[in-house]
Amino acid sequence: MKKPQIIEKEQNKGVENLGCHVEKQDIQRSIRPIYKTSDFALYNNDCLELMAQFPDNYVDMIFADPPYLLSNNGFTCQNGQMVSVNKGKWDKSKGFDDDLKFHETWIKECKRILKPEGTIWVSGTYHSIYQCGFLLQKLNFHLSVPVPASV
Repeated sequence: MKKPQIIEKEQNKGVENLGCHVEKQDIQRSIRPIYKTSDFALYNNDCLELMAQFPDNYVDMIFADPPYLLSNNGFTCQNGQMVSVNKGKWDKSKGFDDDLKFHETWIKECKRILKPEGTIWVSGTYHSIYQCGFLLQKLNFHLSVPVPASV
């Protein structure tokens, strides 16, 4: 399942090695940033697997673009043609309760690793953003005015 990306503000040069060894089904692999400068690292991994490696109150900012869960075997009109809305298994809804649990799991982990003065930006559509907004409030995030989408 596609997971949100994590942007980690680095505190030292060794951060790319933090939790770099992950074991899953007898397969070992390294987690490394896909882009890195002297003051931040960008990861594109399973967010729960990655965030589990970070200590509490560790990152300054998270940008999350969770699955919109729109793949429902439907169709839409794009450029005058009917096209499937299916993106993949990672974008299939498992029903309201399971979708809500999925969002709560990653948002709780974000809360754990964010510094008290940290910020989280969540991208979404009407199909998912209300669940995320509800959970952010439930988990005591301070919500500010949303940034409108540009046309």
